[in-house]
Amino acid sequence: MLKILKQGSYISRVERVGENEAYSDASLLSTDYECAVHIRFNVVTYEILEASWGIHRAPDMSRRGQGSAPQLIGESGYIFDQKNSAAVLPDYSVPAESRGDGVTGEWKIIRELFLEALRGAFQAEFFLFRERGYESTEQFEGAWQDGRGTYCRPYTVAMPTPDQWVRSRDAKEHVRDNCIYSKYKNFTFMDAGKDEAGAELVYALGTYSDTLHEMSGEMTFRRGDGVITDFDINVVRVPFPSCSDLDHTHAEDFVGKDIRAIKKREVGKILGGALGCFHFVDIVADLTEMSRDI
Repeated sequence: MLKILKQGSYISRVERVGENEAYSDASLLSTDYECAVHIRFNVVTYEILEASWGIHRAPDMSRRGQGSAPQLIGESGYIFDQKNSAAVLPDYSVPAESRGDGVTGEWKIIRELFLEALRGAFQAEFFLFRERGYESTEQFEGAWQDGRGTYCRPYTVAMPTPDQWVRSRDAKEHVRDNCIYSKYKNFTFMDAGKDEAGAELVYALGTYSDTLHEMSGEMTFRRGDGVITDFDINVVRVPFPSCSDLDHTHAEDFVGKDIRAIKKREVGKILGGALGCFHFVDIVADLTEMSRDI
């Protein structure tokens, strides 16, 4: 029987809170941490009106705390704006003097959660098309495609029609007014026994499900040296057929590498870009990052 070594879930949600405002919340609940952030933004301008964070559980419980992120107020929460709020996020990998010295994992998590909240706000825009100045979902999608033909795989391989996007979101008969975007990412590490040479093995599974997608990534690595011995990515539910081209690919790019030495930027180069999928980048990067203390 497999024994769980470590697990956790990132949970995101975007919800309307009035005629022209919405909030985007993101949290991590894991074996080691419980952290959360909250962003409230204007749905017309995407200006951030409120931003706060909380660290409620951590390996070092003296690191617990909560507060605001005033540097984000007035910034844009929209991913394509020239001056995006992600650029002004503090380097939470180095804590403030008041929170001790050294690099601490909880501040890296808070930064990642703010980015998760911003991604959620961006994904929710489709259900805010009227507030954003468009008369229909088709008009919104047609305008969104202008100048973004290399944004991701569906646009590069086979540009979808505006109506295809609408149908992929099931927005013909059901336009969301309240909860406009939901997402979870989960990671689990399990003791997988030993290989033929007697080396201890760890099986790692990452799953992803949101309003538009469902997919997973899995790998096995040696606990001693971190070398990946097996790797796979799996497409379950995606908006377009071209997304499925990535199903069960890229094993040759990861097998043989030390999982603990792979940075998110390297994962992005392999799985991201116009012909890749940034959702798979998220899944695999979670596994590489969270494996470091196993």
